[in-house]
Amino acid sequence: MASAAATAMVISSYLIASHVGPSASTRHVPASGAPAGPFAGSWRVHTYTLDIATDGSGTFQWPIHVKCIPVSAGGQRPCDTLVPTTTVVNGVPMSGDDIIYGGHATLVLTSRHGNTAEGVVQTSTQPSHLPDGPATLRIAADDVLHITTAVRVKVWPFAALCGPRAASLPISTRVAEGINCGA
Repeated sequence: MASAAATAMVISSYLIASHVGPSASTRHVPASGAPAGPFAGSWRVHTYTLDIATDGSGTFQWPIHVKCIPVSAGGQRPCDTLVPTTTVVNGVPMSGDDIIYGGHATLVLTSRHGNTAEGVVQTSTQPSHLPDGPATLRIAADDVLHITTAVRVKVWPFAALCGPRAASLPISTRVAEGINCGA
């Protein structure tokens, strides 16, 4: 069985290899970080997710909202891949698409003190949404993860992500408490 550090290195190596950009192959991704403690788990708002392993390594995923077409036909990278699928509902086949999001980045927690952690975001495929560099993560009492980065960006979908406790609250409670977990 592979160790968590080896698994994180494999995941990080894959993300570096799939990143499009001149500096992708020169970026260093630590194999593991500080133990995640209360940060371990899935955090999300609508289609933006951050999954953090117990070893402090994490993966962000989000939609780019650009459909992948061949670069030779004018396509751009990063992009979202649509995979045709068929689902059977009540015996009737229904066609649709699964979406493989083009937005990816890795996270390594470098230190943790209670409900606050420091980390490093790397290998972002869309720095205008999630820039590489230092990040501070803080879990609020309402189970919402607040993330700030050293570089401010115009669009910041990762400012507040819901943990499992916040996401399981009835919508009326979330609205009353100002918690937005998306659809």
